[in-house]
Amino acid sequence: MSSGSRLHASAWRRVLAVCKLTAFCAASLSWSVGPEPGADLAVALAKKAKKPKTSAASVQTAKLLEEQGQGVMQCAVKQALDKGANKVDIVAKVTVNNRGQVVGVNVTAKADNKDHKGVHDCVDALIRSIRFPASESPLTEVQRDWTIQ
Repeated sequence: MSSGSRLHASAWRRVLAVCKLTAFCAASLSWSVGPEPGADLAVALAKKAKKPKTSAASVQTAKLLEEQGQGVMQCAVKQALDKGANKVDIVAKVTVNNRGQVVGVNVTAKADNKDHKGVHDCVDALIRSIRFPASESPLTEVQRDWTIQ
């Protein structure tokens, strides 16, 4: 970094204000400054920035979703691998309300890098059948990725 492009403490304050002091942004900025003026400020702010909290509901939801691995694998095998596919990639994003009801499921299923409706429908039905626990969080969102070969 040339000396002409170095940011001073006042510039760091403006940059961090724009970034709203998120942990990610502050950590990224502190990593990039090195021994520049204002580095101490960025490091101090990165330490003070709060990390996003993981709610108990999201931990439980993620655990229940992860426990469906066997069922997801059966969907991939029956719908794609037994029919000649070599690899199945599945991404599931699930939204659960505070009563434990699934209010949204977004499944992406690709067999050999092509969308696969059979795997999609099977995994979607599997996820919608899960009984999630009630929680105090209004909405809980989790994502899980699987690759089956």
